[in-house]
Amino acid sequence: MSTGSPRLRGARVLGAFTVTLALLASVAGAVLWQQNRAAAGGPPGMSAEAAGLRATVDRARWTSMEAHHMDGGQQMPSQMMPGAPEGDDQRLGIPVVLTNTTDETRKFDTAEEFFLLGGHRSGAKEPKGADDSKGSKDAKDAKDAKEPKGSKRADAEPAGPRSLHSDTLGGLPALAPGNSVRGVLYFDLEVPRGGDPALRLLWKRDGSTRELAVRLSGAAPEHGGHGS
Repeated sequence: MSTGSPRLRGARVLGAFTVTLALLASVAGAVLWQQNRAAAGGPPGMSAEAAGLRATVDRARWTSMEAHHMDGGQQMPSQMMPGAPEGDDQRLGIPVVLTNTTDETRKFDTAEEFFLLGGHRSGAKEPKGADDSKGSKDAKDAKDAKEPKGSKRADAEPAGPRSLHSDTLGGLPALAPGNSVRGVLYFDLEVPRGGDPALRLLWKRDGSTRELAVRLSGAAPEHGGHGS
C-alpha cells in the first residue's frame, strides 16, 4: 500500500521535526523563565552560589551567655565582658559550609561578604559597604533623620544590614579547588518579635548579591538586660 510520494513523506517528517523542536524550545524557555523568576523574586533558600563558591546554611541557634549573668538574672555591664552582646542584643550562630565549586583557588572574606537582614530595628547599625546605593542629599538626610523614641514608625521599620561579629572559620583566606570548610557565623541582634521581617543572610561577593534563609532552631535564651 502506497504511503504517498517521497516529497510528501519528506514534508511530513520535516513537519514533525519542526513541531518537536518547537516543543523543546518551549520547555527550555519555561525552565529558564522559572529559574530567572526564582533568582529575581523567589523566597531565599538554604544554599546559593556566587563567584565560584557555594554557601549552604543550617538552622541557626541562639548562643547562651550564662557565664555573663549576675545574681538575679541580670547580665554584667558591657564593659565587664568584652566581646559580649550589648544592650538587649543576643548572639545568633548560623552554621555555614563554604564549597569551592571550581578548579581554581578562590579567596573569600566572611567579614566583608556576609551580613544579616531582617529582625527588629532597635540598635541595628548599617555596616559600611552593605548598601552600595547612593541617593540625593535630601534622600540621605531623610534617611539619617531620627524618629522620636518609641514612635510606631521607628519600631515598624526593618533593621538595616548587621555586620558579622565573629566566626569559627579560623581566618581562612581561601579554598583550594573542590574543598569545603564548615563554620559558624555570629551576629548580635535583638530577638525578633512577631511581625518583624524574616531574618536573611545577605551574601555580597564580587559584585553578586545573594540572600539565604535563616531558620531558627530552639528558643532564644532569657534576657534580663545588661547591668548599668
